[in-house]
Amino acid sequence: IHIHRETTRKMFAFCPSLRFVSLTPPPSLSPPPPPSTPSPPPSPSPLSLALSPYGGGVSGYRCVHQQQKRLKKRAAERKRLDSLLKKKRHEKLFPPKAKDPDEDPAATAAASQAKKESLWEKKAREGTNAKFRALPVDPLVISYLDKYRMGKRRTRHDLHHSQAGVSEFEKVGRISLGADYVHGVNLGAAKLFGKKFEYFAGAHIPSSFPPETVPEIAFIGRSNVGKSSLINALTSTVQVKISSKPGKTRACIWFNLADRLNIIDLPGYGFAHVSKEQREDWMQTTKALFTERKTLMCVFLLLDCRHAIMEKDEEFIEFLESSRIRYQVIMTKTDLVTKIDLAKRIGQMKESLKKRTFAAPDLLLSSNKNDYCLMLVRNQIFAMLKSATERPA
Repeated sequence: IHIHRETTRKMFAFCPSLRFVSLTPPPSLSPPPPPSTPSPPPSPSPLSLALSPYGGGVSGYRCVHQQQKRLKKRAAERKRLDSLLKKKRHEKLFPPKAKDPDEDPAATAAASQAKKESLWEKKAREGTNAKFRALPVDPLVISYLDKYRMGKRRTRHDLHHSQAGVSEFEKVGRISLGADYVHGVNLGAAKLFGKKFEYFAGAHIPSSFPPETVPEIAFIGRSNVGKSSLINALTSTVQVKISSKPGKTRACIWFNLADRLNIIDLPGYGFAHVSKEQREDWMQTTKALFTERKTLMCVFLLLDCRHAIMEKDEEFIEFLESSRIRYQVIMTKTDLVTKIDLAKRIGQMKESLKKRTFAAPDLLLSSNKNDYCLMLVRNQIFAMLKSATERPA
């Protein structure tokens, strides 16, 4: 029999002879196990939670998937009904013409197709890109670009345009070849741009302009055309902050070069990551600078050679012409277009500048990867500075 421990202890105390009795209960009489507490339900796996926001696992995912299919079906049906409604409205406003019973449907369809093809051909023929592709290429300009490795380099390029002789375009930037030049490099310009270049002043409004002490030049162009990068490349410094985001320069910034020349970095016109009112303030400050500064020698207008002259460029050129301000056009990013396209753009730009009165006759090219282009710009600036300082007061 089964005897509890407390009862057994008392029995042993009163009757020691019971110590020899086996107290082990038989297996059939062993007490039932204590009731076990129910185990908690298993937590949902991350996969099931990811598949369904309701924790339903794969079944929940199927429900969501079916709901998405129903929504897509409803949207397609709604779109179809909207198109039918628009078609009915159009037919009500513009009723179709009555069909001629003697008219051949095949001939009508052929005539309609021919009309569409003629419209597409006219559009392709008269489009901007088509007109640009049809421009003639000057072989002398191609020879010049080949000689000084300008334009985007290719492993295979057109050779029938090159090797056509020496171009007059090669004389750009060489104002007075003589003892001051060694292999086309103006020693005075190289010495000037190798001197100290530092920040001088900044202005957001015309009343903050610094005093006029030395000759000045200004760089202007569309936002992100490469004004600050060109100034850094000319002076071999990183004084001017650059960014791929349009609108980095937000004030008129003066830099002094060897106490002989001030270079002004101006905010760009056109698109920028600022408000329209702020862009208008920039333009008003820039125009005030051009009209009020007596020491301003020349404005360097930078144009992206990948594009034709845009509407904003035309507006700014008209302002310079009406204000009788001398300006020099520089085509930037010449290393991003092929030689053929660059030669066409040069011809297109020179034809446009022939109609301008105050534009410099020579067209400069710019590439931060081509030292020859930078040398030509330095030579031009040095020649302007030299003529301004030697001019009698």
